[in-house]
Amino acid sequence: MDGLIKDYSGRVLLDGDEVRRLQPREIYRKVGLVFQNPDDQLFAHTVFEDVAFGPRNMKFAENEVELRVNAALASVEMADCAHKQINALSFGQKKTGLHCRAPRHGA
Repeated sequence: MDGLIKDYSGRVLLDGDEVRRLQPREIYRKVGLVFQNPDDQLFAHTVFEDVAFGPRNMKFAENEVELRVNAALASVEMADCAHKQINALSFGQKKTGLHCRAPRHGA
């Protein structure tokens, strides 16, 4: 895992590319990390803001951020939770919401 283990033998490939030769930004566009306990990872006040962190951090325009967040939330049937506060979600909803942050959603 980039940043965690640097001294290893063998090869780690990401879409056919050696991870050691990739820039962090190239890796983070494709790989995400989800903790077992969502309360250790969720930090924004609302679901939308939490999911939007990734695309904003990657410098997407705000209209693109909104499109990506809405698509990600819809893909896990949480579009109606976009403006809910994180602490109002059930444990299961929190875990589901974390999957919206995965790179396949662009978030």
